[in-house]
Amino acid sequence: QQPPPQLLPPLQQHVSGRDPITHYVLDFRNMHPSVFTVVEGPEDVVEWLQQLESIFDLIFTTDEVKIRCATFQKTGDARTWWSDYWRFRPCAERDALTWDQMVAIVKDRYFPEAYRAEMLREFWELKQDVYEHDFTRMSVFSPMLINTDERKAVHFRDGLRRDLCYTLTGHG
Repeated sequence: QQPPPQLLPPLQQHVSGRDPITHYVLDFRNMHPSVFTVVEGPEDVVEWLQQLESIFDLIFTTDEVKIRCATFQKTGDARTWWSDYWRFRPCAERDALTWDQMVAIVKDRYFPEAYRAEMLREFWELKQDVYEHDFTRMSVFSPMLINTDERKAVHFRDGLRRDLCYTLTGHG
C-alpha cells in the first residue's frame, strides 16, 4: 500500500526547476514589500514588520523563508547592522532562529529601552482627545499589558472619560 500523496511538496524539493526558497522569494517580491533602510522612528519598524506579516499570512511559508525575505528587504544601515549581527552568530544559532526571534531582535535594536519606557508611561496616561488612535499606536510597545482581548478591553475602558465609561458599561 502506498502512502497518501503529499498536498504540499517539502521545502527541500525543487519547484518548477528552481530552488524552492527562490519560489517563495519571488512570491514575496510580487507583493511589493517596502524596503527597510533608515528608521525615522520605531513606528516605521512597526509598520514594516506589520506589512511583512500581512504578506507572510498570504504566502504561508517557513520561518527560514520569512527571515530570508525580510533580510532581502533591508538596505543601507539596516542591512549593514543585520549583516554584522548575523555574521557573528554561531551556525547553530542562525539555523535555529525563528521569525518571532528575529522580530524581537529587530525591535530590541530599533526600540531603545528608554523609548519603550516612555511609550509605556504615555500608554498609561492617554488622554481622551486622541485616545483610540494613541491607544492602538502605543499598545504595540506594551504587549504584556494587553496580551488578551479582555485585558486590552479593560485597559481601554479604564482610560475612557467617566461619562463614556458609564455609557459603555452601564456603571462608573
